[in-house]
Amino acid sequence: MDFIRSEKLYAEESLFSQAVEAGEMFFTAQDARLASHSGLNLGDVETQARSSFENLKTILEISDIGIENVMSLMIYLTNYKDLPAILRIIDAYFPDPEKLYPATSFIGAMSLDGGCSLRLEVVATSSSHREQIRVENVGLAQGSKCHGVGVGDLIFLSGVDASNPDGTMFGPDDEKAQTAKVYEKIQAIAQRTGLSLGNLTKTFTFLPDAEYRPGYMETRKVSYKGHFEEDSFPANTGIIVKDLGDDVLFKVVPIMSRHRDRAYITSEKAWHARGLFSQAVRVGNWLFLAGQDSMGPDGKCHFPHDLKAQTQEALSHIKYVLEAAGGSLANIVRTTCYLVEGQDRSQFAAEYKNFFTLHNRGNHTPPGLTLGVKSLYLNCVVEIDATAYMQK
Repeated sequence: MDFIRSEKLYAEESLFSQAVEAGEMFFTAQDARLASHSGLNLGDVETQARSSFENLKTILEISDIGIENVMSLMIYLTNYKDLPAILRIIDAYFPDPEKLYPATSFIGAMSLDGGCSLRLEVVATSSSHREQIRVENVGLAQGSKCHGVGVGDLIFLSGVDASNPDGTMFGPDDEKAQTAKVYEKIQAIAQRTGLSLGNLTKTFTFLPDAEYRPGYMETRKVSYKGHFEEDSFPANTGIIVKDLGDDVLFKVVPIMSRHRDRAYITSEKAWHARGLFSQAVRVGNWLFLAGQDSMGPDGKCHFPHDLKAQTQEALSHIKYVLEAAGGSLANIVRTTCYLVEGQDRSQFAAEYKNFFTLHNRGNHTPPGLTLGVKSLYLNCVVEIDATAYMQK
């Protein structure tokens, strides 16, 4: 793996690297800040969006990768009403969506670091062999212009909600109906590529309210029946966020794999949530971990509401799962750190930095970002998602 750095861009290097290149993939998180801009007014959302994409171009160019090689674009925004302004900027950088457009997902965050109105979480590729996926009569979520992008064995899908092809929302008041519709749509997208729902490897699940969680979980289990055994569900990260758009009660951002050999990784030192998600799934050189929090092997939340202790616990669980897969913290290529709104980010940052200093000596921390969310599972106040590259 090669860690990438630009002197022009803002760097929080004690916490996150700017970017990393692993195999054919490039991972980074970017926003509007330059090296000289920390703590300064970053401008309105359209200005921030343009600056964020210029910064993305800057970091990609160090590895001779053009912005047209972006495969997956997760955009966190603090005000969902800003989406039209952000889309105008995206369209300027990807002017021909019929030929070239990344898988895109938009998630409403309670807050973002540095006073940012939006932040980008990006996967790009150095490969010229990419597949743009579009499926007739399968509605796209607001802001998305393709259903997914594939490179090699991996397929990154745009965020999938229950939008109908005409832009209306299916089951606007029914989380169970929306959940069933979402997995029906994922199956249709998978079939377009010769795959099925059973090729799901990792899912990021977002809901605007915790009250929808039981209905979603019940319906997802029905949707997975016949595709997965209960001890081999996809790895999942489930987050309650500020907003997903009008009438959207459920959104999934899926990653699928064509790889024939997949391994479901389990550590006895972390929570094995059978029938809910796998701790991690390995396909080829890629290990996709479920989001880790302070839920212990006993299925109970350890250190309720204690951010410092929970940060250590979540990172320990990531370490245990990586070790069960034959890896270590040095294999991580990205993290996303979800903090319940109102937590002290500086306390989290100190614990995160100390953990990597102690357990990952001599190695870089991976690229990543933090965002404020509405709530997490039970009494958890932090959840950390990670992806690892396992090639020696």
